[in-house]
Amino acid sequence: MNIQEFYPNLEEKRILRSHTGVEARIYNSWKQEGILWEEIKVKQDSEKREWEYLNVFEALWLFVIVELRKLNLNLETIKSVRDFLKQTADPRLQIEKLTEEEFQKNVVQKYPPGILEQHGGAITKKAFLELLPKTIKKDNGFIITNIGVMLYGILIENTSPSLIIELNNENGNYDMAIAMNNHQNSKFKKDLYEFYTKKFSESIFVNLPILPIVEKLFEREDFEKHKLNYGFYTKQENQLLESIRDNECSEVKIIKHKSGDITMNFSEQDDITGVKAKELRQLLGLKKYDKVEITFRNENHMVIKNTQKQILKK
Repeated sequence: MNIQEFYPNLEEKRILRSHTGVEARIYNSWKQEGILWEEIKVKQDSEKREWEYLNVFEALWLFVIVELRKLNLNLETIKSVRDFLKQTADPRLQIEKLTEEEFQKNVVQKYPPGILEQHGGAITKKAFLELLPKTIKKDNGFIITNIGVMLYGILIENTSPSLIIELNNENGNYDMAIAMNNHQNSKFKKDLYEFYTKKFSESIFVNLPILPIVEKLFEREDFEKHKLNYGFYTKQENQLLESIRDNECSEVKIIKHKSGDITMNFSEQDDITGVKAKELRQLLGLKKYDKVEITFRNENHMVIKNTQKQILKK
């Protein structure tokens, strides 16, 4: 999966608002309150209503609002959460904690090949930190925002990020942070353990897991048709999945040829017993554990290949 190819696609408005499960009445109420991902002008009653399409970030944010409302968080807090998710994350703080070996293993090996090739196929931690501000300016913000970092963690790094909202702030400004759970890096795990230990002992906070919310969106039946357009599957991978769905079989063998073509063999097995088994054995001339291969050519022509096995003992 090439992040440079599919990430920009996430901003394309392809998802019908109705496919998120959020009713029009509630959606319009949130629009009036100004808590949607993007500020949208509220249409007058006399204006013609149109189908409302969302991009992945807008749709995902609707699911986040639903969860935040379940926790009885007020509208101003929800707006603060939205603003936090839109902020540009600072990856420098995490990168500086890594040794050179950890940097190569956990950052460089997962870096988009297209970008890495621009630097001769290799890059040191020091060189990376020097280039980081320039990279951020060129990325147009969709990768390095807080919500982008969490999506990257889920789709690329197989982590389970959480949004942490601290509730015991006296001045009403909630402190927020992202916790990247299940990270492979031991240093990140240690820092996360210390982070949670401090939060549990000193703060009242909400821990909102983002992975289940992303799964709710991506695993909806209505979202299935968008996965190819958003670049989650290649055309070939999509064809494989469609073929598997369309065939009820007990076994699938997939062969990838040097040319890049793929051959799929579907196997189905039925147990035949009793009178039908005797009739079929006589018709095909079978003995115990013989194998028969039947090729259907047309309505008037079938080829039966009978394979017998013999063991010659000394």
